[in-house]
Amino acid sequence: MMNDVWKHSIATNEWTWMKGSNTAGQVGPYGSLGVSAPANTPGGRMSSLTWSNPATGDFYAFGGNGYYTTSLSDDMNDLWKYSPATNAWTWLKGNNTAPSNGVYGTLGTSAAANTLGVRSISAGWVDNSTNLWLFGGTGIPFTPSDYGYLNDLWMLSICTAPTLTITAGRSVICKGESVSIAAKVANTYSWNTVPAKTGHVIQVSPASTTTYVVTGTLANGCTGNLTYTQIVSNCSGISEHAVNALVKIYPNPNTGEFTINSDLLQENSTIVVFNAIGQKVLEQKLTGENTKIQSNLPSGVYFYQLMQNNTKA
Repeated sequence: MMNDVWKHSIATNEWTWMKGSNTAGQVGPYGSLGVSAPANTPGGRMSSLTWSNPATGDFYAFGGNGYYTTSLSDDMNDLWKYSPATNAWTWLKGNNTAPSNGVYGTLGTSAAANTLGVRSISAGWVDNSTNLWLFGGTGIPFTPSDYGYLNDLWMLSICTAPTLTITAGRSVICKGESVSIAAKVANTYSWNTVPAKTGHVIQVSPASTTTYVVTGTLANGCTGNLTYTQIVSNCSGISEHAVNALVKIYPNPNTGEFTINSDLLQENSTIVVFNAIGQKVLEQKLTGENTKIQSNLPSGVYFYQLMQNNTKA
């Protein structure tokens, strides 16, 4: 029994070996449930039911007879998704050990705990809403000892993860300040803050640059994740601090026009101004003890550096 994936190009009439092993009898590295990873691969199997999702191009495989994580073959009830875009498998549902009976729940009612028993040789199709349907097969229904031909009908609703967006009041804040971070698209939200926060808008005051993760859940239970990094600066900025306590910049804050004063400055001195992410936004030669600087920089936090003879002052 094999677990290799191949792609056939209609244009060239050629096959490409995409994933899996070139030897028979391979067991499955399952990875974590619901998490795609390059190492994930179903074990070798036969008589599985397969579908393809026309909306995404993803491929699904359920059950059959083959290998879980050991070299002993058995009937299976694991559900896998293969994404051609990432060339990676994701273990979506079912068990990675055998055998397993089904959890039927209530007729006509979906539930996260509902699970098909192990089976093979089932019939299946995809409806116009890209739901996956499965009928019958040979396997175990609700009672573990009741192995045989089955006539149960199942529908699996495929989740399309929401494409979340995040906006923040400011991309860079000073240490000690707070900022609002807002997520959109989903119905409910959970953030990885300590303690955990919910809601689409949270207020944070990180002491240093911090990455936040939000999980958004749609009304149908489908979830998606997104990360956002809030940059925190020490914000010495353009302040009335000095080189050897003898350089002053004023006024502070200002509207883009300020004066730099020091009796240490020479005519070959230069002031260089950087924005909060380290980009140089202004460079100007100084004309003596008092030099007026005029700029059209937008509001924000800036840092300066004084140079004399191309050397930091």
